[in-house]
Amino acid sequence: MKAKLSMFLGCLLAFAGIFAGARPAFAQDVCPAPEGITPPGSAIATAEQVENDQATLAQLVSDYWNYAFQITISAPRLSAGYLGCLLTHEGPWNYGSTYIATMTPSGTLALHGQDVLLTGGVVDSTMLEAVSAAADMSATGGASEFEGDDFYARPYFNPDGSAGILTAGLDIQESHVTEPEIDPGDPPAVQARDVMDRESLKAFVNGAADYAQALYEEEGYDAGLRIKRVFRDTTGYWRYGPTYLFIMDGTGYTYFHGAFPEKYELQAPTQTLRDAVTDELILPQIIEAAASNPEGGFVEYHFDNPDDDTDSADIPKVTFARQYEFTFTLPNGTEATNELILGAGIYEDAVAACRRPEGIPEIPASNATAQQVENGEATLTEFVTGLLLYSRQIRNHPLSNGYAGCLLTHEGPWKYGSTYVVTMTATGRVGLHGDNVVLSGRLLDPAVLEPIAAAAASSLRGGTFDVGGDDGYAGPYFNPDGSAALVTIGLDIQESHLVDEPFDPGEAPAVTARDVTDRASLKAFVTGAKDYLGNINTTEGYEGRLRIKRALRDTTTGYWRHGPVYLFTMERTGYTFFHGAFPEKYEFQTPTETLRDAVTNELILPQIIAAAARNDGEGDFVRYHFDNPDDDTDSAEIPKVTYALENEFTITLPDNTERTNVVIIGAGIYGDDMTSVEPLDGEIPAAFALEQNYPNPFNPATTIEFSLERAQAITLTVYDMLGREVRVLADGVQPAGRYSISFDGAGLAGGTYLYVLRTGQNVSVKKMTLLK
Repeated sequence: MKAKLSMFLGCLLAFAGIFAGARPAFAQDVCPAPEGITPPGSAIATAEQVENDQATLAQLVSDYWNYAFQITISAPRLSAGYLGCLLTHEGPWNYGSTYIATMTPSGTLALHGQDVLLTGGVVDSTMLEAVSAAADMSATGGASEFEGDDFYARPYFNPDGSAGILTAGLDIQESHVTEPEIDPGDPPAVQARDVMDRESLKAFVNGAADYAQALYEEEGYDAGLRIKRVFRDTTGYWRYGPTYLFIMDGTGYTYFHGAFPEKYELQAPTQTLRDAVTDELILPQIIEAAASNPEGGFVEYHFDNPDDDTDSADIPKVTFARQYEFTFTLPNGTEATNELILGAGIYEDAVAACRRPEGIPEIPASNATAQQVENGEATLTEFVTGLLLYSRQIRNHPLSNGYAGCLLTHEGPWKYGSTYVVTMTATGRVGLHGDNVVLSGRLLDPAVLEPIAAAAASSLRGGTFDVGGDDGYAGPYFNPDGSAALVTIGLDIQESHLVDEPFDPGEAPAVTARDVTDRASLKAFVTGAKDYLGNINTTEGYEGRLRIKRALRDTTTGYWRHGPVYLFTMERTGYTFFHGAFPEKYEFQTPTETLRDAVTNELILPQIIAAAARNDGEGDFVRYHFDNPDDDTDSAEIPKVTYALENEFTITLPDNTERTNVVIIGAGIYGDDMTSVEPLDGEIPAAFALEQNYPNPFNPATTIEFSLERAQAITLTVYDMLGREVRVLADGVQPAGRYSISFDGAGLAGGTYLYVLRTGQNVSVKKMTLLK
């Protein structure tokens, strides 16, 4: 395996490194020289000098060749990643429009210094003819011209000993490159879409190695370059969702990345990517796991993938990596060996991602899974039967709702591919949608509900149905409050299956989200939400709680959501049932082990859970520092305050037993020690006055001063330019005097705002500008 696979991996490790795009960073800053390698000196000809007509392309190529030859001979195990990083970041060999590209004699691009997505493509015959002619002029190549661009090309040798071409000065665009034809081959035993656990992950990586080996033996170095397009194809066998392949060396330089090559290839992120729970560096663990066992190894960690909006650090990740040794030919004809690491990762399946509360048994191994349904190894009837039996087994546990919701909405035993569960009330209101939590609370079209309800009523365990040619299975179920419900699987319920109900936001609460400016109004807002939810539950039950989700997330009225002020509900384990702003990212997650105070490093949610239980369930405040990743205007420097309380209620289960549930209701604000009016001095002003704020423009805070010639009731209010109230800064009686008040615009959009000071006899209006 080592000798044969070595040639393929060698193809990925071109003499100058491959597969990277130019990045807005300087090579000397982002490309650390490995131990034993001296960075290029100041005497070399650089790409910047070529751009400024202070050096020639011939000098640039010659000096690069000499440096690369020297360090490749002296440090063959470490040089390739370093050279590739230098070539693909702004620096000595990449500046402006001057960069290096390499290709095979048949024109397959091995490296493109400024466009990673072109590597592996084949340059057109006209360009290839010009490049080949220039490279053949002498042993060190020659200069020529193509489409008005001067360039230089010279002979080059690939790691497997085959010939190549190195060129500089050409501006190789997408119009010069054709898509190569490459046979993806037969489906592997385990495809990316099949990866669900450690066993399948390991088989997937080993299968990729076998496929690459076979293709190289058949087609050689060109195929080894073109294969990367097969590995990145989202419609093929080797990439699906968060499962994709990567290749890196033992220093952490990544040569191939199956999902985000332009962001991660030929980077050395070993000193930046950290486990969100342990704070340990991740890539050194992967490197050690790959090298410590000839068969490879696994690493589990927590990391919030910034390129996946659905991900969070609460979802554990698992990577399998295996190290392969290969032999290649150096430019002086001698042989050298190197090691590269081939690996892939997954978001851990739902059994691991959804922490099982103490006292809840495991899902029986004999139960049919969603993956088995997808693969034709189990029927929908078998799957639903096992799900219902297990649900009934755990329903008396006070923490079962969050756990079951997590299992239903994460890939695992109850969700796989297009097979997922949807629950709904008897009237067709969606309770939980396993594939799109945003659809929860919506009402099903009666034409769709009718066959579902008929199938569910056809027997004690339900039956099959057909909607528009799509088969499904429906059975009787129960809502979290014990009321009757339906469960369905097999039908891919989309927006088109739902009705567009008239929106009724209800009456405005005494304190709306728009009114929240300090701790007192925050507490009143959350307490009002508790009363509102309690009233809905009393009058409409579970159906009503689902219906009002739309109102609780609505931003147009400002009743329950405005800027960074929104509601959440969760249980004592941290499972979030409702999130007023980002349901698809936070609902049915347990982030208690990852969200930390940026100042104290303490976990935040355990503090919120504890605060909610204080004062006999009336709740309390928690202050912390956290940079909200979903708000570009936020930073950890802005303190946050959350108020949370507990709401206890009793439900009657289908077997007529009662269960007491405790749900935490809360909301938060940006900023603490909210606005207060401060007297400036003891002088009595001669007249009423409102001063211009300072600084102006401002970001994020500014100061407003005003004067009162006598004691009187005032209001100082901020409005946007549409006349909508943004914040009340002062409201009450103030003695005569000069006053100062601070306004913090964190969490607001940049733009012009009005601030208005009113008394019984006077009104004064001024403008201020918030910069973002």
